[in-house]
Amino acid sequence: MNQINQNLKLVFSNWKYTTLGISIFLLFQLIYYIFANVQLTIGNLGMTFFIIQTITQSLIAVLFAIFVPTSIYKIVLFSDFSAKESSSGVISGTFAVLVAGCPACSVTFASYLGLAGFFSLFPFYGLELKVLTVPILLWATHSTLKNLTACEMKKPKKSKE
Repeated sequence: MNQINQNLKLVFSNWKYTTLGISIFLLFQLIYYIFANVQLTIGNLGMTFFIIQTITQSLIAVLFAIFVPTSIYKIVLFSDFSAKESSSGVISGTFAVLVAGCPACSVTFASYLGLAGFFSLFPFYGLELKVLTVPILLWATHSTLKNLTACEMKKPKKSKE
């Protein structure tokens, strides 16, 4: 855990990565508050649904705001993109953006993309997918921070002589 904290300090001590992280967090929150109709969500799905959705959205925004700058830092540091560690976080974050608004609402980001019908098939209108996104994004962020300054090298294959 100490290594993760040191790596967080290492990345976010640079103003570029701090600015990027804050910008991503604010963008996620802005998308949520623009496209989610709070009164309609509370009226149709209840206060508990709204609270869980808001907390989940905030967790995703924080985790993605940490994940993206640390991934970019690692890419810049080693000039390599690890698909195993980075792709799950990018996919999870992108998926979370798509589910940012309540698909049961009349005007949402999901309905603009034609996904409202798909999300309405779920019993909690896509909230379960957002909840599933949190541990996936947490794992991707943790693995990126844990191995931030380590570059994995593959063993060379033995030549057949």
